[in-house]
Amino acid sequence: MPDRPSEPAADLTALAGELVDRLWNHGDDSVAHRLLAPGFTGHSPDQPGVLDRNGLLRLVHRLRAGLPDLGLAVHAAVEQGQQVFLRTSVTGTHRGWLWGLPPTGLFTRATEMLWLRFDDGRVAELWRQSSPLRVLGQLGVLPPADAGVLGGSGHLVRTAGRLAALSAKASVAGRGRS
Repeated sequence: MPDRPSEPAADLTALAGELVDRLWNHGDDSVAHRLLAPGFTGHSPDQPGVLDRNGLLRLVHRLRAGLPDLGLAVHAAVEQGQQVFLRTSVTGTHRGWLWGLPPTGLFTRATEMLWLRFDDGRVAELWRQSSPLRVLGQLGVLPPADAGVLGGSGHLVRTAGRLAALSAKASVAGRGRS
């Protein structure tokens, strides 16, 4: 019996890049249904517990609602066996509710690491390491590192007033929380 030609191995780095581009950058849910394994599990520092496919979609929708111009750029990719590691940067302008914060109009930039484990050409597991505290600092929520106790207290009062004003403005504009 002649040997059957084996199927070419999937380019897992390309599949990981496609998932990042289509899902995060373009909000295309169909790629999740195609590239995430049925028993997919995801982990993210800003989400409690383990995410299934729908949980990951909800996470991306919330991020894209708060940062409508959300963009992930892949700067490095390492593929080893059935695993792909991505070093990315995340950018976006805070134009919608994000983590309970009203829109500030401020631009954010942070680094992020994604580790994806593939099974049969589909993502079975994803670990996301992001820096939400860096984003909160860029949105003006956290006091500057050198603020000291009094400066931090003053920052807290100013931030509370600013967020209250932004919340009122968003409510008047009809953009309440989603």
